[in-house]
This record gives sequence, structure tokens and C-alpha cells, in this order.
Amino acid sequence: MPKHKVGDHVLVKLSGGRIVEATIKAIVDTLMATISTDFTSANVKILGTFTAAVYSDPTNPFGAGDLDFVYQVQNSATSPDAIARISAIDFTGWMTDVGYTATGADLGFQDGEIAPELVDRVGSGDVVGFSFSAPVINLVTPGDSSTVLIIKTNASNWGNGSASVIDGGVVTLEAFEPTGSHTVPEPNLATLLCIGLFALVGMRQFARR
Repeated sequence: MPKHKVGDHVLVKLSGGRIVEATIKAIVDTLMATISTDFTSANVKILGTFTAAVYSDPTNPFGAGDLDFVYQVQNSATSPDAIARISAIDFTGWMTDVGYTATGADLGFQDGEIAPELVDRVGSGDVVGFSFSAPVINLVTPGDSSTVLIIKTNASNWGNGSASVIDGGVVTLEAFEPTGSHTVPEPNLATLLCIGLFALVGMRQFARR
């Protein structure tokens, strides 16, 4: 089949047999809110800029228009220390599909270099953590930026939340979180085995359109 791009005019056959002309349009996420904060840890070990945003995503796997929570950290070139982890709060009870993209410019972020090695949900699932230090060390070193970290959810409403940037110091910053009523999945064997421990979350690289 021929490949088409955004802006191409194509002929579409409707269910009744009628043929009409249509224009291919891009699938675009809608920005709901964003915040960017310069930070310095109390012990002055890590300095940088943290950006958080919420998007309504027409291709969200839980439902068209459900919310994606998006994060990126830039470690200042003057930081004495690297960044090992970013923790996003509060996702208790919400379903999540977690990943990242290196093409941050498509979402109004920077194109990042450092991808997380591991994602986990701790305890009740309130915290989604992105680690850059396991199973191999791939820290966000001074002067580097993380890839854009994405948590797709089944939420349709959002409110004020928080996130922490962690290594030699810890900084808690303003971000966003899902709000409203939600569907809590039935516990399965994997969930029961993780009681009292932490649950690993599947992670993949998202392709941006």
C-alpha cells in the first residue's frame, strides 16, 4: 500500500460505497498544563531545571483523550553530582503505561540523551520511580538532560502533585497528578507476590508522531 504523510489528500470509501476526498491530519496531544522549575538541593549537590506537564492524548492506550504525565530533568553543568532517580507522585489506584521518548521537542521539551534503566511502583503504587542507576549505571551527569519520561494513565482529570529528583541530594518539586474517580485493577498473582516489596513496571520507548 502507498505510504502517505500529513497534508496528503486521499480518497476514502465510506461504508455505503460513497467515495470522498479527505486530508491526512497529524494526531496531536493537547497540552493541559506545564511548569518548569530551577532547583538547588539543600546540600548544593545537585542543581538544574525540572519540567513537568500534562497532556490529553488521543492515542492513550486506556482511552482517547486520557492523560499523560510528562517529566524531564536537566542537570546543570555546574552540579557537583549526577542525578540517579526521579520519583513522580501520586498515582495510587490509577493504571499506568510507562515509557520515554528522546524526541522531546515534539512535546515542547528538549531532546534528551539519558534514558532510565528501570521503572518501579513502590508499596501502594503511589510513586512511579525512574532509575538511572540500575541494572547498569547511566546517570544524568552534569550538563546532561534525561529523555522525556511519560506516564500514560486512565485518568481524565488532573491536579497539583509533586516529584522528587534524587542522588547526593533530594529535591521535591511541583508537578501534576491524576485526580477524580478511578478504576482499581483486581489483584493478580504478580501483585500478590509484590506485597511488601516493590513492583517493577514495564517500560518502552514511545514513538512520537
